[in-house]
Amino acid sequence: MYSKFYKNLSIVALSFGLVACFKDPIPLGPDSPDEWLQGTQERIELFETLSNENPKFGNHLTIHSNGLKSGEDYSYYGSLTVNGDIPEDVDIYLEHGKFVLNGNLGEGSEVKVKLQEEFHTLRETAYRETLWADESTSCYILPEIQPLACEKYIKVTRFAVGLEYRHDTDPAIDINGHAGKKTRLIANAGVEVDSHHKKAKIKTGWDRPTVVHQTGQNSF
Repeated sequence: MYSKFYKNLSIVALSFGLVACFKDPIPLGPDSPDEWLQGTQERIELFETLSNENPKFGNHLTIHSNGLKSGEDYSYYGSLTVNGDIPEDVDIYLEHGKFVLNGNLGEGSEVKVKLQEEFHTLRETAYRETLWADESTSCYILPEIQPLACEKYIKVTRFAVGLEYRHDTDPAIDINGHAGKKTRLIANAGVEVDSHHKKAKIKTGWDRPTVVHQTGQNSF
């Protein structure tokens, strides 16, 4: 009993220790604690839309890579342009905006971008077990004959069907430079890069392409 208690206590302490080691990404923009990372923020039209649609405006931030430090994670809500080379082992996370780098992406660094997606909602009749259900109850086979054991309800499922601004064909990630060894370019839209190391990982979404301009330089 004594040893079991302290064993469980050790597991809890270890769990809290792991949580304590997790760091939130450093925010980019006016709210950043680092003056170098506050950059210049402006309100612009972020996505191309059809003539009969309302334009989508949002924040666009421009910073210099001088303020980015190796081993740190950064985040921004909107579009981001970084001028200069990004150091090694830097992770940048973007939501609802595009990423442009005018420089090289250092070894082991990651850029992850998530653009707005369009969702549909599906409502359908389903059944679930109640307190009166037992081992012989199956709410998937003729549940109507087991009214006490099977409760009827409306199941709601929400799922993505594509990008919200599907008429905007610009890449979500645009690297005007070289993506180094073990870099990761991950987006739910297209990715464009001048060149990349053969061990770089590139992942796109919703059938958007990966465009590499200088394929002859992919080995370094």
